[in-house]
Amino acid sequence: MSHLIYLDTGIFIGFLLKESPEYRSCKEIITAIREQKQKVLFSVLNISEVFYILQREHVSTDRIRKAIEELAKLPYVTLIEVPIKIELNALKIAEKYNIDLTDATTYLLMKENKIKFIYALDKHYDRFKDLQRLTELKY
Repeated sequence: MSHLIYLDTGIFIGFLLKESPEYRSCKEIITAIREQKQKVLFSVLNISEVFYILQREHVSTDRIRKAIEELAKLPYVTLIEVPIKIELNALKIAEKYNIDLTDATTYLLMKENKIKFIYALDKHYDRFKDLQRLTELKY
């Protein structure tokens, strides 16, 4: 059994965009989740972000919907909502660390859920000394 790790939007997008340079490592992570070898946490904000980014990349709405629904149904994916208190505190974190609001919210969700690892391509997560960013499978 593995530890719970946060799944950032970029990993899911890197998996869905096969031309992505990170496709191989993103596919390994998603495959481990599908095969119930890796438990991950994913928030409802990440769903919106996935939809927005993939739509901008001209991926069909139908394909995006199916991919998100499949991810959300996997038994090793815990999908969480974002309390308003966290979202409001994330505004301060976003300003302090010069990152976007979704990533600041992700950081606070990780702290609240005592998660120290995040699968993420975004290097700005390295600014947080109390978490470790992973770009390849760890279990």
